[in-house]
Amino acid sequence: MLTDYWVITQFLALLFSWGLLLNASFFSLTLIQKWQITQSNETQLDLERKSYLIGAILQFVLLFQFLTFLLFLNTVNIHLPKAIKGAMCATGVIELNAWGYPTLWLKLTALFVYAIFLIFNYLDNQEPAYPLTPKKYFFVFPAFLLLTLDLFFSYQFFSKIEPDIIATCCSVKFVTSTSQSYFQLTASPQYPYFALGVWLFLGILLGFLSIFNYLHLVKLLFSIVFIFFSVYVLKHFFVKYIYGLPSHNCLFDIFWAKYHYIGYVLFGLYAFVLLNSLFQWLIAILQNNLQTDYQKLAQKARFIQAIAFLLILLIPAMYWFTWKGNL
Repeated sequence: MLTDYWVITQFLALLFSWGLLLNASFFSLTLIQKWQITQSNETQLDLERKSYLIGAILQFVLLFQFLTFLLFLNTVNIHLPKAIKGAMCATGVIELNAWGYPTLWLKLTALFVYAIFLIFNYLDNQEPAYPLTPKKYFFVFPAFLLLTLDLFFSYQFFSKIEPDIIATCCSVKFVTSTSQSYFQLTASPQYPYFALGVWLFLGILLGFLSIFNYLHLVKLLFSIVFIFFSVYVLKHFFVKYIYGLPSHNCLFDIFWAKYHYIGYVLFGLYAFVLLNSLFQWLIAILQNNLQTDYQKLAQKARFIQAIAFLLILLIPAMYWFTWKGNL
């Protein structure tokens, strides 16, 4: 699969980003060692000029990784299923070898680290004294490491895909499996309904807590738990009303046009909730180092956060309530 043009495009994007991050890593070592904002010597002035340039490049590169992830998702979910026998969606493609899911989870983890740097960079650029400059460049090293692993994992995954091997269709797996595997948890009704209750409770609780300007770390941790339960109940309860099929609970199909791209809406809301909670927490712990008052911005973020929680609860429920068939 290394000769496929979709795959080649991803590797070019990763290699381009890797080269820029490698250069940024060397610069970060120098900056962390020599940065002295109270000095006005030639070395400090040179670091400040380069820091602004490197920061802008890093911002572009790390934002570009979000687009690269969407390209990966569309490659395994839309493009490759047309070329691999038996694969109907990303489930069949990703499970062709042992590198599939590790690559997917690594990419998602990397996006979270990239987001931390982007938030630090945004806050730092608003300040005349650049108080977060040494701190934000520490995140370049884990970002570079994760991008390196991403490149390696992606190569292992795509290079080991054999188009002649017949993939196991996800619908076959869900229907024929008799073991209590991850896909078969829906066979025990108490699992999805218990998770449904926890999901509803956490959504209402977090929506209420979003109004108040405290407990930011608690809200961030609870948001992570809430997203986990959101994905779980979507997969094991609500998704069958989207598909109209009781036995098919694959989450990749909801990204198709056939289902109005509802997957992008739902997972976009999950990502927004997580990043918004992270943003509010970082503002709370960094406010003493910043001259700009972010209270109004944080208030808007909390208001939008409450709406996001409401939408996460309502959108799947609408599929359930408006379903007119029998499952």
